[in-house]
Amino acid sequence: MRVSNKFKIILSFMLIILVLFSFSVYAAATWIQLWGYCDGSLCPSDPVFHKICNSVTTCSRTYAPSNFCEYEGNYYFDGQAGTSSGYAEASPFFAFNIDWDADSNDCSCKVGAGKWNIGGEVMSASNKCCGDDVSSEFKKTRVAGTDSTYTSSDTDDACCAVADRCVYSSTCYALGATLGSIPNKNYCDGGTWKGGDVGSTICTVIAGEGRWNRIIGVAPGECCGDDLNEIAKPGYDDVCFASVNDCYSYLHARYLKNRESVGDMFCENGKLVSKTRIIALQLLSLSEQKSPEDYTLFCDSYQNTLNYYDYDVNTLPVENEYLSEVNNICVLRLPNQVIFGVSLKNPIYNSNFINVLPGIDNCNDAVIGDGQFHPCKDGNFKAHYNNATQGIIYSNSDILDMPNVNFWNSFLLFLRNPFQSIFNLILRLFPPSAMGGDYSFINSTDKFSRIYLSRKNTKSITGITEEVIGKEYLAINYSGFNENICLTVEGVKLKIIGQGQKGMRDLIFCESNPTTKTYNVATNNSMGLALWPDLTSKLRP
Repeated sequence: MRVSNKFKIILSFMLIILVLFSFSVYAAATWIQLWGYCDGSLCPSDPVFHKICNSVTTCSRTYAPSNFCEYEGNYYFDGQAGTSSGYAEASPFFAFNIDWDADSNDCSCKVGAGKWNIGGEVMSASNKCCGDDVSSEFKKTRVAGTDSTYTSSDTDDACCAVADRCVYSSTCYALGATLGSIPNKNYCDGGTWKGGDVGSTICTVIAGEGRWNRIIGVAPGECCGDDLNEIAKPGYDDVCFASVNDCYSYLHARYLKNRESVGDMFCENGKLVSKTRIIALQLLSLSEQKSPEDYTLFCDSYQNTLNYYDYDVNTLPVENEYLSEVNNICVLRLPNQVIFGVSLKNPIYNSNFINVLPGIDNCNDAVIGDGQFHPCKDGNFKAHYNNATQGIIYSNSDILDMPNVNFWNSFLLFLRNPFQSIFNLILRLFPPSAMGGDYSFINSTDKFSRIYLSRKNTKSITGITEEVIGKEYLAINYSGFNENICLTVEGVKLKIIGQGQKGMRDLIFCESNPTTKTYNVATNNSMGLALWPDLTSKLRP
């Protein structure tokens, strides 16, 4: 090392001085003194080196620093030689220079090995020694803590201006900084990289507000969203989903993976939809295939559906003892065929419902996981079963050419788009700002569990009731009718007003356009809702 070389140089200088003294006019010197000084800004005023020798070869007393790099600057030496009659002085001479930021050996001598030119936020061409400025230079290495996706490394280092900096790839990062992207996003906490599962503060920085300790789903007690397969969805503040396609039903307190179901709810690509909706879409696809200009589809509770159609319950293949096993029922009336569809609360092989289907004793051939309807028995086309949604479609006559349905495209074609004009009406009559947001379901409703669709040539009825936050809403559109539909609701409206219920929430609205022969009805009043059969099945085209 250079320090040892300098020490040798110093000794050499000392010997030279001694020799000079020994051959001078003061050759009879009985003692010799040597002093070492430095001229740096931090150098002390007193000598940094001192030797007293009794002769050329013997020194009785000495003191010096532990090394010669304690102070930066130029080092000089001078001396004296004494005899019994006096002493003589030698002229000061330059010995060497100490510069920690310019010489690697000087740096290592001062602050230790491994701190020369290591990079970082305070290193530069004129400042290469980390740690010689003790208040503003700190050698830091990469340190990985709890839940960090990094690993600690002593070889990944940097010189940082503050002691609580973190290091990655020889770069300094401040307290609170983040690095990387999810799922490899890390947080700098007092010099240590940490992950989102450490606590709520770090979780919020990494994943966002409201992501800590979601008690339902994956990662309970941890951070939702700092790792793969951890997803937060709007409207589910306490649920952490393993997949964007999973669902949660608050009504049933049940987490559902994609294509799982509970009750009348089915998880379809991340959205909870009613199984009734899927039944309706399948039946609408049949109507489009068989009789697009002449059909009626009604979906409601079992009793209401049958009563609205004036069916004799005893003539249908369903008995009251099995009602507890079914959700809502849909009936499709075509010119030459009546088809009904129902979703079950349990798989058909765990249900007694199979017993009410004449000629069908099992649906083993339809237990297929593709989400489509298949014949229950090979060669029998009266009953078709969808194993994913636990839905059954049945008719007394064969249902041939059952279509495979893209349920999302069919939803847009048969339900969402036709009902959009009704939704626009509701939003116009009941503005969300005035209604406290109750009608926010209009733009996102996916259930369609009670619907009425009827078409006869140019006449059509499109109706829906939907329950949201304990409140039920009704909206119906009529097209091609010569009858004044508004007269039907006027009596109810007058009765409502007569009872003093004049608030916007209490009214039943009807607007008409005689030119286009269209009518729209909307209400959320209980008396208005009671008109559902009168405004639908009893007015069917």
